[in-house]
Amino acid sequence: MDKNYIQRRKRSPVTRLKLGLRTRLLTGAMRRFLSRRAPDILDAGCCDGAVLEALRQALPAGRAVGVDNEPEFLAACRPEGVELLQMDIEKGLEFAPGTFDAVTATSVIEHLSDGAFFLAEARRVLKDDGFLFLVSVIPLYERLLCLLRFKPSDHYRNYTKSALERGARDAGYRKVVLSRRYPFTGYQLLVAQK
Repeated sequence: MDKNYIQRRKRSPVTRLKLGLRTRLLTGAMRRFLSRRAPDILDAGCCDGAVLEALRQALPAGRAVGVDNEPEFLAACRPEGVELLQMDIEKGLEFAPGTFDAVTATSVIEHLSDGAFFLAEARRVLKDDGFLFLVSVIPLYERLLCLLRFKPSDHYRNYTKSALERGARDAGYRKVVLSRRYPFTGYQLLVAQK
C-alpha cells in the first residue's frame, strides 16, 4: 500500500469523497442486515480505523475491531471505542472461529494476493448467520483511472461482480444476500451470509 495514502486521505477532497461513498454504502447495508443486534464487527484492512469509527457511530454498540498490516496507518488515528490491531490478513485472521457478527473489507480484496483465502478466513471468524460486507472497486473504473494516469495500479486483481459472488459461494457462504454495482460511485457491494 502507498505510504502517502494517509496524507492523501486527510488532504485530498477526492480521496475523502471516495472514503465517504464507501462508508455510506457499507453503513446502509449493515443497517439493513444487522438492524436487530449490537454487532461485533471486524474491519479487515481498516487503515486508520475511520470507516470502523463511522460504523460504530451509525450502528448499535458492539465490539469494534480493526486490523491492518501497516503500523503507520494504525498510528494515524485512534478512534474511541475501537480496538486497532496490527495483523497481516494475507496470513490469516488471528481470531477464534465464530467471533464476529460482521466482517467488513472496503477496497481491500483487490490488494490481496489470495482473495479466496481471505474470503474463507472471513467466513471462519463469523458467527453462524454472520455477514461479510465487501466493498470493491468496479474493474472498468479502476482501469480507466490507471489509463488516464490518475493513479497507479496497485491491485493484484480487479474483481467483477460475478467473480465476487462466485468467490463467496466457493468459500462456503450460505448465500449472497446482496450484490450490487453502483456505477456512479465506481464501487460494488457484496453481502454474503455464513
